[in-house]
Amino acid sequence: MKPMRSIILVVLLTLGLFMLSSCTRTDAPSESHSIAPSQSTDNTNDTPSATARISFVSAGNEAGFYSVEEYDGHGIVAYIDYATQTQLPLCGRPECRHSDSSCTAYALVENMSIPVLAVINDKLVIMQTEVGSDTLPHISIADLDGSNPQLLCELDSNISISPQLYTDGANLYALATVYSGSGSHLELYRFSLKDGSYESLCSFADGVNGMITSCFDMSLTLMFTRIDEESGSVEDYAQVFHVDTNTLDDPVISLTGVSEEAYTIYNSTLITLDTKDALTATMTFTDLRTGSSVEYKTNALLSASGMNSATLNVFDLWDGWYRITLNGDGKFASFNVNPVTGEFFPMTLYYEDSMNVVLIFAESGNNLLVRAGWDETRDGTTLTNLKPIYALISKDDYLHSVPNYTYIEGLDL
Repeated sequence: MKPMRSIILVVLLTLGLFMLSSCTRTDAPSESHSIAPSQSTDNTNDTPSATARISFVSAGNEAGFYSVEEYDGHGIVAYIDYATQTQLPLCGRPECRHSDSSCTAYALVENMSIPVLAVINDKLVIMQTEVGSDTLPHISIADLDGSNPQLLCELDSNISISPQLYTDGANLYALATVYSGSGSHLELYRFSLKDGSYESLCSFADGVNGMITSCFDMSLTLMFTRIDEESGSVEDYAQVFHVDTNTLDDPVISLTGVSEEAYTIYNSTLITLDTKDALTATMTFTDLRTGSSVEYKTNALLSASGMNSATLNVFDLWDGWYRITLNGDGKFASFNVNPVTGEFFPMTLYYEDSMNVVLIFAESGNNLLVRAGWDETRDGTTLTNLKPIYALISKDDYLHSVPNYTYIEGLDL
């Protein structure tokens, strides 16, 4: 659960910037011609290399992106090939109906409610985060074309894994909720990608809710909410965990009681807000490595929006750019902002009849994979089919809200 005050500074993904997790040719993708290797270091043991860094897990790489799609009433794994701008089932049989476990695209997510996909070390990782109807939480691993699936590890039924996954190339890191008769608590788990062994690196107090919100170097940033059962008081705070030394720092920020302040963390940047009022608010962007900071006042955005008052959200983009949104009096405005240079551009790439900005799933070089819209099929007023419309767009076009899309040919349903 997101800290209550920081709900106004929401972490985008899935994500991740992007949902780097967890999303028609006549032939299926194969390692030889359409799926390029991951950029991750291929470690051969459980110890990260000397140059290893923690990164948010992506469901793709420079060549393409994996997602779980509904196909004929059930889920299958699909693959978007950037080179051909096509999406197809992760199956090598042209005659396959993708409807039973003989099909790779079907079998990889069979009986999973919300699987999480990741590309790590030239492998496709599939995680079931919680107990299913007849399956336990588990992690499987397969080749990039979906072949040779193997069970990496299986967890107890009292464990649920948060979908925000991070890796150093040799291991996978995630927060887990461990349930017991008296309640539940959070633990930080490390899973070996070599042999599936796992361990708890840190355990947190009962009743604390939280999530891994970002990473930098060999460190994870975690945001928590703690509610005192007797007084009802709420504390929101963030800590940094160093996976190379297994140490947890003291909170980098802590907010208690009723306050207009808020915070969030992206990468190594702590973003604090001194008030929710866009007219007078100052956002401070502080580098957790160096302690250096930049202040950004939001009154110019309010003026450009044409609104008299508004509250604020901030989302990470890339290379020092953020999206800041304003809500007030039933109105909505969004801007892509560089707090260092002061530049900002109105953001107008929204879904039809919606205040939701076009969603980014992944980046590949100078391009972004986005969900540009929805393809709806209706029988009268009844919605009978809904499938995402994927597209590529350059970072510059997205930044300036130019809808210059290269559409992905979707699954043939």
